[in-house]
Order: sequence, then structure tokens, then C-alpha cells
Amino acid sequence: TAAGMPEVLGPIHLLWVNLVTDGPPATALGFNPPDKSSMRRPPRGRTDSLVSRFTLVRYFIAGSYVGLATVAAFAHHYASQGIPLRQLRDWSQCATWRPDAIAGFSDPCNAFAAGPLRAAASTVALTTLVAMEMLRALCAVSERESILSMPPWANPWLLVGVTLPALLHLAVVYYAPFASIFKLAPLGKSEWIAVATFSLPLLVVEEALKFVGRRLES
Repeated sequence: TAAGMPEVLGPIHLLWVNLVTDGPPATALGFNPPDKSSMRRPPRGRTDSLVSRFTLVRYFIAGSYVGLATVAAFAHHYASQGIPLRQLRDWSQCATWRPDAIAGFSDPCNAFAAGPLRAAASTVALTTLVAMEMLRALCAVSERESILSMPPWANPWLLVGVTLPALLHLAVVYYAPFASIFKLAPLGKSEWIAVATFSLPLLVVEEALKFVGRRLES
């Protein structure tokens, strides 16, 4: 909204993320095994804060990437359809544009109204967000250990907690009655490549932040 772009996700999409795709992974994380190095670290002092300053910084960095990547995935889909960011940010002025301002649309405003293009862009953004939430859950088996030393299968319940919402999300994307309710569109190969392009770097961000955290503790 601050960038002048159309609404990336609607209320029903945000409810879907918060109530369905986030719930099972968050519950499963309660069954995480203890860190391998937990007994080699000094105990927490009784006056120590439950959430350290670095933890807040870490959440801010990772959360900022999630938000920016979601919006970027939305803008990228429009760009792949020949609508650059400049036009996307000026979409509220579409009524003043020439009729041929956007190829394939007799009325430029139709490119931003509810329709196949808007649904596809929102689906790419929503799927990118869901994918990143699943990746963050898989990285959260340990707050400080690398995913290589404590892989996701160290907590079998987490694999169930990630698989279930992933299957549910695929259902609302590809099952037409559900897709019409959520105003989504089925994704093709190029859209899935975009989802992977924007979501997978989160693994690097999380692992880098864990590495810095371990260095600060040593």
C-alpha cells in the first residue's frame, strides 16, 4: 500500500495463512528435541531477558525478507505479463491512461481489477508466503544449530505439521471450487519457479543469522 501497489493479499488470504498454514507447524515445533549444545552453554541468569536483543534483530531481518519477498513475487508476476513496476505503482491512475497502455487489455484498469491476472499474481504471492512459512518452520527445529546438524526430521511431528498445510494449500490452489472462494488461480511451471526464486533465499537468511548468533555466543 505504501508503494502505491494494488492489494497483494486480501483478508481471506491473511486468515488462511494465520489460521491454517501457520497453526500445525507452530504446534509441531513444541515437540522439538533439545539442542545438541544445550548442556555446554551456561544457564540463563534470573535477570536475563527472555528475548535477547539479537533475537529481536534476527526476527526483524527474517520477517522483513518475508514481507518484501511476498510483495516482490506479486510485482514480478505482473512484470512477467508486460506490466512494469512503474505502471503497477500508478495503477490508481489507470482511468487516465490510453486504451492501449497495457497490451491485451482494452481497458487498462481491467489488468488490476478482480480477474485472471490479479488472481494469478495474488496466488504467486500467497504461495510464496506459505512456502516461506514452511521453510521457517523447518529451520526452527533449533534456534541456534544449523539445519545441517539438526535437520527437520529430528522432529517427525514437524514433518507432519508442514506437510498437512502444504497439501491444504495445494487444494485451494488447484481445486476449482476452493480456488473460486479464495480468488486464486492454478500455478504453472513458470509461476512455481518464481515461488522458489523468492522463497528459497530465506534458508540462506536463516542460516546466516544462526551463524552470527553462534559467533556472538562464543
